Amino acid sequence: MGAEQSKAAKRRFADGAFHLRYFAGHGMDIGGKPDPLGRYVRAFARMLSCRTWDLEDGDAQFLAGVPHASLDFVHSSHCLEHLRDPQEGLSGWCGRADTSSSPCRTRTCTSGAADRDGTTPTTSGRSACTSGPVGRPSR
Repeated sequence: MGAEQSKAAKRRFADGAFHLRYFAGHGMDIGGKPDPLGRYVRAFARMLSCRTWDLEDGDAQFLAGVPHASLDFVHSSHCLEHLRDPQEGLSGWCGRADTSSSPCRTRTCTSGAADRDGTTPTTSGRSACTSGPVGRPSR
């Protein structure tokens, strides 16, 4: 996929919600290589750390060894579609984020497919795929 995270970071940096709410605390970027979110820890003031989980760490479907509710947020871009059972995988990812004060928040779509609200996200007339972080809001 190349530098997808670098492209998204520019947009996210301009959005205060990513500084104050989404990228706050300790997180994990699932399938983040070769352009991991962890590169931007210093750019997002409330992000304390962001571990990258990739092929060498094991199956992203299960995240073996990552305790439930051990993270403040989970982020993934262009990984969910590669899982054997994306719904099961997403459920497991949400389980790794401590959502005790807020439900798991997600936004997913595939290129050309309708988003959950029935709209198709577009950028300059082209389909766009986005995924949002899951986790608890900052306190």
